[in-house]
Amino acid sequence: MKKFNWQKITGFLVPVIIFYFLIRAVTANFAAISEFDFNFRYFNLILSIVFIFFNSLLAALILKYFFLHSGFYLRFTDMLRVYSFSQLAKYIPGGIWLYLIRFRYLSKNVSKESFVVVSSLENAVYVLSGFFLTSFISAQIFTTAKFQVVAAIIVITILVVLLMPKLFYFFINLALRALKKDGKNDFKKIGRGPLLITLLGSSLNWLLVGIGYFFFLSSFLPVGFTRLPWFIAVFAASVTAGYVFVIAPGGLGVREGIMVLLLESVFGLEIATVIAIATRLWSAISEALIAGLISVFSKNKLEK
Repeated sequence: MKKFNWQKITGFLVPVIIFYFLIRAVTANFAAISEFDFNFRYFNLILSIVFIFFNSLLAALILKYFFLHSGFYLRFTDMLRVYSFSQLAKYIPGGIWLYLIRFRYLSKNVSKESFVVVSSLENAVYVLSGFFLTSFISAQIFTTAKFQVVAAIIVITILVVLLMPKLFYFFINLALRALKKDGKNDFKKIGRGPLLITLLGSSLNWLLVGIGYFFFLSSFLPVGFTRLPWFIAVFAASVTAGYVFVIAPGGLGVREGIMVLLLESVFGLEIATVIAIATRLWSAISEALIAGLISVFSKNKLEK
């Protein structure tokens, strides 16, 4: 008798349930939504995709920087193609396909141990920088002493963690020893200096994609630049929360639920729900478009 895989079942049910209630909210309030003052600006939509492209450039550069400090030199153009193409796999259930695709293309140029280390550090810095930027921006918006103390604690904790890379390598070593029969690990450790640099780079990346998110919203909603920091924080918080919930592919459903909660006070439940669903489509289509363009205009083919 086969055992139930509760992780897969939960990873399937959670997005389905969340999307069910989101779509239900849209259909139940369709009349109110249709009366909303949508004003489409195609230039802003194009500009939002441009910022997603800059986001991909910087993300590929950060990944290249990680591998460089692990002892492996990779061409930026190759890293950009691997990154942009593998991003599309994050929507496949299982959560591992993105890394399998990356390793398939990079296995001839990097060691297995270094690939695991870089992937682990990339994920850690990505999540920490998301919380870092969200806390920092929120502390500027919400000026109550209690909130600013909480935000300061989060920021300081993240900096302390990055200043103690031994914490990362302790868990990485445990994972690698479990995977290898001889129990020996052979990889170059990345110091706290490069980790702090990647934190700043990743935080800048959140700013880029957050600005893209703002221009996407402004392409069909009347939003002013005064709310730009707030929208950057909303996007970073919702995407990071979805990323941490690893059993949902690409944070599917979780990201949308958090985004609705954060935007409801500004736009109301109906419009916030439309924004959350539209943002998912915008992200997926933008990433697919960028990956396609990079593949078309790349002169050299990647070796598998």
